[in-house]
Amino acid sequence: MKIDELCPYLTNLKKRGNQWTAECPVCHDDHHLFLKEEGDKVLMFCQKCHAEFKDVVKVLNIPLKQEEISIVENYDHEYKNPSGEISYYKTRTKYSDGKKKFCFWYYDANGEKVYKKPANNNTLYNLDLLAAAEPSETLYIVEGEKCADIMVRNGFLATTSNTGAGGKIKFSDTDQVMLDKFPAKVVIPDNDEPGIKYANNFKGADILNLNVIWSDIKPKQDVWDYISSKHDINLIRNYAFTPPKTYADMDKDDLLNADTFQNLLAIKDDFERKQAETKCEQRSKELNIYRAWTQNYRAYKISLAKRKQAGSGRETDFPGQSLTLSCGEWIADGFGVRKNEINMNSGDVTLKYASPIPIMPTEILFNLDTSTEKIRIEFFKEGKWMPIVCDRIITASANKILELANRGVEVNSENSKLLVQYIAECVASNLDILPRYKAISRLGWIDKDFMPYATEVKFDGEKDNQPLFKAVEQKGELQEWIDFIQPLRRNIYFRMLMAASFASPIIEKVNALPFVFHLWGGSGSGKTVALMSALSIWGNPRMGKMVRTMNMTVNSMLATAAFLCNLPFAGDELQTIKRRGEDYDSLIMRITEGIDRGRMTYSEINELKTWKCSFLFTGEEPCTKSYSGGGVKNRVIEHECTDIVVEDGIGVVNFINEHYGCAGIEYIKALNNRKLMEEYNEIFKNIIESVDTTEKQAMAMSLMMLGDKIAGEILFHNEKPLTVEDVQDMMCTKSDIDMSERAYDFVLSLIAKNINKFDATSKGEIWGKIEGTEIYINKDVLMHEMSENGFEFNAVKKKWADKGYLIRNSQQKLLHATTCNGIKSMYIKFNQNKTSLPETDIFNEKPF
Repeated sequence: MKIDELCPYLTNLKKRGNQWTAECPVCHDDHHLFLKEEGDKVLMFCQKCHAEFKDVVKVLNIPLKQEEISIVENYDHEYKNPSGEISYYKTRTKYSDGKKKFCFWYYDANGEKVYKKPANNNTLYNLDLLAAAEPSETLYIVEGEKCADIMVRNGFLATTSNTGAGGKIKFSDTDQVMLDKFPAKVVIPDNDEPGIKYANNFKGADILNLNVIWSDIKPKQDVWDYISSKHDINLIRNYAFTPPKTYADMDKDDLLNADTFQNLLAIKDDFERKQAETKCEQRSKELNIYRAWTQNYRAYKISLAKRKQAGSGRETDFPGQSLTLSCGEWIADGFGVRKNEINMNSGDVTLKYASPIPIMPTEILFNLDTSTEKIRIEFFKEGKWMPIVCDRIITASANKILELANRGVEVNSENSKLLVQYIAECVASNLDILPRYKAISRLGWIDKDFMPYATEVKFDGEKDNQPLFKAVEQKGELQEWIDFIQPLRRNIYFRMLMAASFASPIIEKVNALPFVFHLWGGSGSGKTVALMSALSIWGNPRMGKMVRTMNMTVNSMLATAAFLCNLPFAGDELQTIKRRGEDYDSLIMRITEGIDRGRMTYSEINELKTWKCSFLFTGEEPCTKSYSGGGVKNRVIEHECTDIVVEDGIGVVNFINEHYGCAGIEYIKALNNRKLMEEYNEIFKNIIESVDTTEKQAMAMSLMMLGDKIAGEILFHNEKPLTVEDVQDMMCTKSDIDMSERAYDFVLSLIAKNINKFDATSKGEIWGKIEGTEIYINKDVLMHEMSENGFEFNAVKKKWADKGYLIRNSQQKLLHATTCNGIKSMYIKFNQNKTSLPETDIFNEKPF
């Protein structure tokens, strides 16, 4: 069979180097099924669920010849505690193609099968037999339970480890006690290279290589093959191990023999090995070959170390790893990541750890906004794999990678440089294997895609933004949400909040500006519930999720807005900002600019954060004042809530807490299929022609009306859209926006309330005088009163003069040196024939 024959059955099949990846039909993971061709066979394995060829073809119902996947052997081995209780089982399955599969399992307290080894398990097999045996017996250590079983049946005391050959075996305290119990131990390894590594785990044991007693042994054969072939078992039982020469008896050939060097390096205990080396040195001096011995010993150590590293073709062998990576000279397994470093002067080899726990790169993420790369690192801790996404520069610097210690990575100043090397080599060696994804650190538009609905783009944002990212999720049924929300939209306040929410994603598409919609009024009217309902369009509307209290700093608001980007920012109880002494006007200007301030660190200028979204606020008072600048008033549409917005607030909250997020997906799909700019321009033109308002006010209202229109068509059964007549009272007029007009209205009102201060016959303070249609007011008094109420004379004087509100002197200056009440001073002269208000309203204070 070839991989081509499997193409009709597999999805997401991609070639990566000399292997393929695909979606696993067993666990449905999208890229962790690995396939490889070997001759006329296909090797298949899922890194997630460990499904193999037979599991996959069974699920896919692929017709195959039975012999291709037939099971030759299948049985369980019982691993017991010294008391004889069964601790766990190891199932051994052998297939007709020679492949073997091992599976551990045990019964939990409820009698359920658990497919792994229990916690704190022992490693050795037949512990009950070892516990019952006398210490004088010889313990035979073999490879595999099958070999141990046949040895026991033939009268030997035998054990094995549950790990198989190769690598370092981790013994439990109980295992070690049992091994130490028997002074006489013999290891019988399989006839292959891993068998030698296996034997080295058993300190103090003699090694009986089968080729010594079996002349025609074949590679990979073991003691089971030996006994099954009816060879003489007494050759094993009575084998006489030749006692090694003492160091004092060695001659020149013995000292310079490679076996001597190998035996020295096989001594695991550092002190014992140093003692043996010292004895060899003394003997070499006696034989006058000390220099030759030291040179040969150093050369042997260097040669051995180089042979071990020569492959540079190791692969990661972590428990439950999501993919297998080439790792060069690094040893990467359940005991961590390490490599041997050779001292070229002494020939000594030192084991250097990059990490004491499994760790590996698993993805490369290319950020579409910044054109920079991030890397996904996974590390194995507390029995599970934990992910971290960080900038590539973090894993490229021995200093910066220390930051990952706070995230749980076992890195310190000692191993940081090695960890950087390991990750760099893993990435460089696996560029064709490591999955590479487009990524983004925010929500909102990415060309025609929209995060988080984009399927081909991953999120690589900071940990602080993860809760808000996860809040944009779906729960409940869309139709149930529509049926519940639509009756509530009969309330104009409720509908306008939803319109402002729907408007947010349109801002980017029509190149408009961020705006604020503020609903204010007394408490208990249901404003907060309406705000939560407007955010249930996109995700979880609970406080702290999509809806935020305003008990946050301005910088935190800007950071949140930058992350939302094109989704609405919802803030409840706006007056909280004011209670902290912060100013509405500066807040509004900063959030509607759509760009954060640039900040510079010691090493770089940080990326400028931008956003194009709507801001939905509720509060107990208006957010603009009579003295607010035109720029502020232009950017805000606010409306006083004089009636109840939501009758059954508790019922609505309970419903939207269980039904949210589904409308947003459908709404975004609809936006991609519309000519938004044309629709927006048509509404904008209609407002400008019908209402005495500014372009920026018309822009914000056009966005809300367009959002309401589209939502009505696709979600609310072609609901009648808002009209200009429905919303015109919510927009400021041009005179409301004009600072000079509002300032002039204030001055006229001020004069009207203090008319006695312009009468020379009255007692008390005199501000000026009135002569016919001309009003003189003291310059200092005017500037003081205007400044106290948020206006600046110098900011409006030119417009006042141009409109004829001020009378110039003979030198065309605005200041007049004249006498009032017998005192000469500088006055501003107003012309009463030019008024901003109807004559009947001049002496009535206009509400702002």
